[in-house]
Amino acid sequence: MVACERVRCSALDRVMTCSGSLMPCEYPLDYPLLIGATGTAGHAAMARIIAEGVDPETAIDEVVAADSSLDRADVDFCVSEAVRAWRSISGGSFTPALVEVPLQSRLARGIADVVRIDPDEALVIDWKMGHGQDRHDAQLMGYASGVIELVGRWPSCGYVRTVEVHVRHGQWFERHVTPAQLAGFHIDLERRIANPGAQWAPGRVCIYCPRRCECEARAGWLRDSVALLGETMALGPTRETMAQLYPRAEAAKAALEQYWSALNSLLDDGPLDLPDGRVAQWGETRREEIDLARAWPILRQAGIDVAEILGATRIGKGALRTTIEASAPRGEKKKRSAALFDALREAHAVKGNIIQRRDVRVKKDDA
Repeated sequence: MVACERVRCSALDRVMTCSGSLMPCEYPLDYPLLIGATGTAGHAAMARIIAEGVDPETAIDEVVAADSSLDRADVDFCVSEAVRAWRSISGGSFTPALVEVPLQSRLARGIADVVRIDPDEALVIDWKMGHGQDRHDAQLMGYASGVIELVGRWPSCGYVRTVEVHVRHGQWFERHVTPAQLAGFHIDLERRIANPGAQWAPGRVCIYCPRRCECEARAGWLRDSVALLGETMALGPTRETMAQLYPRAEAAKAALEQYWSALNSLLDDGPLDLPDGRVAQWGETRREEIDLARAWPILRQAGIDVAEILGATRIGKGALRTTIEASAPRGEKKKRSAALFDALREAHAVKGNIIQRRDVRVKKDDA
C-alpha cells in the first residue's frame, strides 16, 4: 500500500484508468496547461455571472481587460455557450448558485465550478472550455461525493445531479449519481489507492500523469508501439489491427511532433552533427511569385492560352472577396460580394471540392 492523500478530483479519471499513476516518483512533473488563458477567463466570467448576477457582456469585458492577450471573440463564444447551457440546466433562469466550491470526501478533494444545493436537489456543474471531447465521469463522481460530505445528507430526490459541459462543442452530459453508484465508486477507488501497482494502463492518460517520464510501463508501451506499427504495416494492416493500434499511433505521432519542435529550437542556435556523419541545419530557399498584371502580355504574346494562364494562377475565394469588397461603397460591401459570387456560381465559375479528412470523435451515448 502506498501512502496517499485525498486524490484530486481532476486526477480521478486517470487514477481509475491507471492506478499505477499513484505510485511515488522521484521527479514528479506538473500537469500540462490544459485549459489555457481563454478557459481561465471563461471560468472567471461564468463565476461572476452565476454568483453575482453580472451581465454576461460586462463579465466578458472585465476578464478581457485583465489580459490583453485574450481573443475577445473566443472568450465571448465560450461564455455565450456556457450561459446557454446554464439557462437550460437551471430551468431557464440565472438561479443563484455557489461557484468555485472547495469539496472533499474521505478519498477525494477538488474545486467544483458550480454547486447548487436545496432540500430537493443537489447540482454540480463542471465547465470544459477546451477543445477536447473526453468525458470525465470519475471527476464528477468525486464532486458528487464531496457535495454529500458537505451537506451531510442526500437530497429528497435521492441523487446528485452532475453535468459536464463542453462549451466549444455545445454539448453537456448529465448523470444522476445514486447512493449505490457512489458506494461502488468508493470501493473501486479505495482498492486502487490501496494497491496502486496492481493496474497499469499506459496510453492517453499518460499526458496528465506526474510520473509519465519515469514510468516503466509507459516506456515499454511506447517501445512496443513502434515495433507493432512497423510489423503491422509490413505484414498488411486489417481494419481490426488498425483500430487497435490507433492509440499507439497517436502517442508515437505526438512524441515525433515534440521531437521536431525541440529540434527546430536547437537549430536556431546552430547546426547539429548527426551520428551518421550528416549535419542538420537550417537551409534557405528562394521562392519566386509571378506578377500576373505584368506577365500577362508577355505570356499572351508567347501564344499561351488565357485559360492556361488562369489555370496556373489560382484565385483564392477569400482574396477575391476582399478585392470585391474593397471597391464597394460603405454599407454595400457584403451585398455586392454576395451578388457577384451568385453570378459566378450561375456561370459555373466557382467550383467546390469535397476534401476527405480523418475525424475522430467521442462515441455518443445510445440514449
